[in-house]
Amino acid sequence: KFAEITLINQMVKRQYQKSASNFTEKKMKLTYTQKELNSVLDEILNLMKTEGTNWVKGWSSKIASGFPVNAKTKKTYQGMNVLTLSLTAYKEGYTSNEWATYNQWKSINEDFKIKKGAVTIFFWGQKDVESEILDDNGKPKRKTIWFLKASKVFNADLVEGYQPKKVETVKKTPLQISESFNSFVKNTNADIRHLGGRAFYHTTADYIQVPNVSDFNTAEDYYGTVLHELVHWTGHKNRLERNFKSDKESYAFEELVAETGSALLMSVLGLSPRPRKDHAQYLNGWMKAIKNEPKAIFKAFSKATQALDFILNLQEKKEVA
Repeated sequence: KFAEITLINQMVKRQYQKSASNFTEKKMKLTYTQKELNSVLDEILNLMKTEGTNWVKGWSSKIASGFPVNAKTKKTYQGMNVLTLSLTAYKEGYTSNEWATYNQWKSINEDFKIKKGAVTIFFWGQKDVESEILDDNGKPKRKTIWFLKASKVFNADLVEGYQPKKVETVKKTPLQISESFNSFVKNTNADIRHLGGRAFYHTTADYIQVPNVSDFNTAEDYYGTVLHELVHWTGHKNRLERNFKSDKESYAFEELVAETGSALLMSVLGLSPRPRKDHAQYLNGWMKAIKNEPKAIFKAFSKATQALDFILNLQEKKEVA
């Protein structure tokens, strides 16, 4: 999973060598996969425009009742597919978090009737090709390359005859949430200091500072702030080693990683994501970055899910809710 970023960068070098101004169907011939990628990017940009800093709340709320899972393999979807499927479930009002391809649904029961409403997901494939390096006989050596493939999946709500698993949301009192949250954060062993009037992660000294709990308007505001900074904390050179450069573009990108990562964590813990007020200043920067460099949102979400996995793996138990 941690190799996903490397693979994405390899894909981007092959598929997005032209500038963003040429990244349109009018100016260059796009493959099916590239067209589908454009469709996803347009959806995200539209969500940012219409929902503003609250753009994460809708789709991430769906994750509170379960990450998208394949109904056939029982494996959870990863990376950008989490956002794509959760966003669709939110927009369409689906109650199930189960998805599968047409053939997979038919393999479960060939009598299933599947309604229209397919969603495109992306996964990595491999193929054997000739390399530029010659062997001792002067023939090209073979090498394996990775490439991005698109596939269509259907939500269980669209499958007539299938009984989706019942998703139950566990209701918790504020006190229980507080105890659970404190334990969750403590398991990371992050150095968190409560003082001052602002929240930040100190990259050099490797500690998190947040205001005292009493300084927050709601418990959710406090939880979201701590988790946001905790995602930043995962980027330390001794952990996931993300880029902490101080230029505006790099800073805004890291904020996008922390924003999506904290929204995922809030949902995993059964909490309601709250957009931070200071993110309004980054929103236009995020949209510009996605337009100029289509890989940005995929890279950011991949890094956010890496941070999520890193933090979850620090927990004493796999069940965090």
